[in-house]
Amino acid sequence: MKKTSSLLRVLVVTTLATLFFAPLHAAPAGPGDWSKVRLFGHAFRNDDYTPEQYNFIRDNFHIFTVEKRHAKSVYGATSTEKSAAATATKLLKNNPKMRVLLYWSTNTAYDRYYTTVRDVVAKHPDWVEEVRKGTVRWTYPDDTARNWWADTADQLVKDSDLNGIFGDGVPGANARGQLKSVESCLKRLSSFVIYNGYRVQSASKCSSGASTLAHANGVYCEAFFRSSVETPDEGAKLMEELLAIPSDKYILCRGSGDGAFGSTHDFSLACYLIIANDYSFYSWGGAKNSYAADDSLIYRSDDFGKEIGKPLEKATKSGYAYHRKFEHCTVDVNLKTKTSSIVWKQSSQK
Repeated sequence: MKKTSSLLRVLVVTTLATLFFAPLHAAPAGPGDWSKVRLFGHAFRNDDYTPEQYNFIRDNFHIFTVEKRHAKSVYGATSTEKSAAATATKLLKNNPKMRVLLYWSTNTAYDRYYTTVRDVVAKHPDWVEEVRKGTVRWTYPDDTARNWWADTADQLVKDSDLNGIFGDGVPGANARGQLKSVESCLKRLSSFVIYNGYRVQSASKCSSGASTLAHANGVYCEAFFRSSVETPDEGAKLMEELLAIPSDKYILCRGSGDGAFGSTHDFSLACYLIIANDYSFYSWGGAKNSYAADDSLIYRSDDFGKEIGKPLEKATKSGYAYHRKFEHCTVDVNLKTKTSSIVWKQSSQK
């Protein structure tokens, strides 16, 4: 009896201690979680993120990209590699389940922000061309240049707590006739990689599609119902391309208030839910699509926490109107009238 009482006391004390010291913060939704909107973060701050911002990142983002030039006043102007690695360590200490990505351009040689790029541009000036003073583009003249780009990005991930690569600038590379070279680089990468991405060029054409996505884990759609998407037909082309993405690929959609389809997140969130799969994530860039952490990073809306529930059907389309049902909400989008509706069946908050 005495032993039983002692064991009971130990159990009670242990349970209370666990509850007392357990982290009192929210957990972001990851792949396959339909309990709330899955959010993706992407931001920089010259002086590193504030404690409040680090906590917000921990609580809201399962995937996060450390933008180029982040914390340059701490680590130096050309030390994006070092600052990204150090930031990944801090982020993963707060949330070990996060996936933190290194920003690494496929199109522009940012020698102002990366020591590795600065050194290789100095050593191999024939690898780049100057577009305007201070801005140089990769020319990918041979396999040596392409392999350097991929191997360096891979090595930066392997040597740090970073666990993936964000390859920026694919639409720009495509516009310059360099898409095949970019795809060769992506194919060589052994890291988890998201590239930017699907961009509508017209109502009948996208800048990069299935051939590029075949060499990556997923795509970032930076122009999600903003910038180049201005007409109903362009919107329909974007939806068509995103709905065709294989269900095992990541889709990261970034809306903002600078587009033709609304100044708040409501419309783009509805569009996101129409195309969402188990690996889709949403991001809101604010009124001007800013990547500065003091601007849009900690934007939060109540509907981000509402329970979506699993999809009950694939999206249906009638003309410019899209419709989709989930366990806890119904979504409608009309590209012609530029209107949307998300009807929540319950108001549970996560």
